[in-house]
Amino acid sequence: MYKTLINDYSIAPITYLLIGVFVESLLFMTALGFKIKNIYSEKIIMQENVILEKTKLNELKEQHQKELENKLLLQEKILRSTLEKTENEKLSY
Repeated sequence: MYKTLINDYSIAPITYLLIGVFVESLLFMTALGFKIKNIYSEKIIMQENVILEKTKLNELKEQHQKELENKLLLQEKILRSTLEKTENEKLSY
């Protein structure tokens, strides 16, 4: 800019404009690259959190399923013992 102000056109003024555009583009691309990298990192962290939550949910489902199976077995034992008592009572008469 200094040379253009004093009218020394050994380097054309358009050259300074092109250098400015190049530097601005370079800075913009760098900032955009950092932004994309941050978004990608956040995406990976969120995916890991989702996987962790799904794992916990599956563990809870399995635990609940086992509890239900145990309750069912207990009810089955109670029912069988009641049936046996009933059969024994019928035979006693």
